[in-house]
Amino acid sequence: MFRRLLIYFREMFPFQVYLPYSLLTYFCLYFITEGILTEGELRINSEGIIGWVTVLCVLIILRILDEFKDIETDKRLFPDRPLPRGGVSFRDIKILGIALFIIMVMINIYLSWVLLPFAAMMIYIWASYKWFFLKKIISENLFLTLITHQPITLMVNLYIVSISFKSMGFIQLNGLVIVSILAFSFPVTAWETSRKIRSTGNETDYVTYSKLIGPVKATLLPLFSLIVTIGLFIYLGIVLNFPLIVFICLFLILISILFFYIRFQIKPNERNLCLKPVAEISMILLKKNLKV
Repeated sequence: MFRRLLIYFREMFPFQVYLPYSLLTYFCLYFITEGILTEGELRINSEGIIGWVTVLCVLIILRILDEFKDIETDKRLFPDRPLPRGGVSFRDIKILGIALFIIMVMINIYLSWVLLPFAAMMIYIWASYKWFFLKKIISENLFLTLITHQPITLMVNLYIVSISFKSMGFIQLNGLVIVSILAFSFPVTAWETSRKIRSTGNETDYVTYSKLIGPVKATLLPLFSLIVTIGLFIYLGIVLNFPLIVFICLFLILISILFFYIRFQIKPNERNLCLKPVAEISMILLKKNLKV
């Protein structure tokens, strides 16, 4: 089983990608919250470490739940993935998911007052796996799926903020903290929509935004999300007196995003289809440059 799970992680959840991504996302929002609410030295403690481990486990569980939800589609369209081809079994990833959930519950009991945000996050994730008990309606509508599932990112970010509150010893959910939660949520929407856009003539049975509304209109979804993200980051930077270099970097990221996304809109061919990697790189660069 251990060997099979190693195959699964290598192909579906590569740690060389998700470990640095989770660290960057988690601690950037964690420290931003501290920077907004305190003027002292930023610090990390046991609560912060536990919170990061929880978020990493959540990312793995979300990946596992997607395997269960999409198994029929994967058998038809992605037969080379570990689960459809038999490289890992349902039992393997089910045991992994249960073990991770038990670990999360046990370590979060230690955090007492973040149990409510943790419980809310896990209940929402479970409900999304069940298609909010409206599978026939939601699963067959890509836009409804987006609307109902993207709040998971908000729930995760609210949990991260709650961990930061715990480490500081007080709760103060003010406007700037809410802006930060939103600023760290829209990049995920950009990534999620970008990966479901195909170039002209390259659609398959897999339902994509470009298949529903065309590649040009579909590209507006991630582009809008990234522009909103940069706008929120600029606002935070102004209020928190970030150095000029941060704004220069944000401007350069914006120009790069506009170039690649508009280029695809003008000529939506396979050569110009790099929306997903551009969204991924932008997510990393935006978070890396947003420092207190």
